[in-house]
Amino acid sequence: MQISYLKPLYTKIVEGKLHLAFAYQHLSILKEDEQFHFIPLDGKEMVVNLKTYKIENVSDVFVFQNGSRFMRLPLHQLLLISNIYDYLLPIIEEKTVNNCDYNKDEINEEINYLMEEIMQFHQENLIDKLLDAKDFDNLKNLQQQVEYQLGFSTMCQKR
Repeated sequence: MQISYLKPLYTKIVEGKLHLAFAYQHLSILKEDEQFHFIPLDGKEMVVNLKTYKIENVSDVFVFQNGSRFMRLPLHQLLLISNIYDYLLPIIEEKTVNNCDYNKDEINEEINYLMEEIMQFHQENLIDKLLDAKDFDNLKNLQQQVEYQLGFSTMCQKR
């Protein structure tokens, strides 16, 4: 048994969970060369925890129909015996990328702050090493570089 078609009617993210709602014929399975289409009698949606990527409502029963024949499949069984993850993964990835809560400006500010902290630590460490080695020529060069950087960053801030 395998999935032949899966396209949710709609998706929504609520409290870190992706809800995929299905309507009539939005999910089809192929069993022994026969096509069965989803009908919304019992279970109508899948709920995916976006932190663990686990489907939470595995006990829900999905009903499929081929003519006058019906097949009831608990979601946990459908997950075990089909290729449903091949269809679900792209949907989950698309929704999680599009609903990212990160603010790019905040991230850039944080990166700049961390880079300044690293550079400051590196300079202090280098000064300590130069003082320990009594290398006053390179210490003077470092001081000039720091003054130049401070002057340059002050000019950039004024703009």
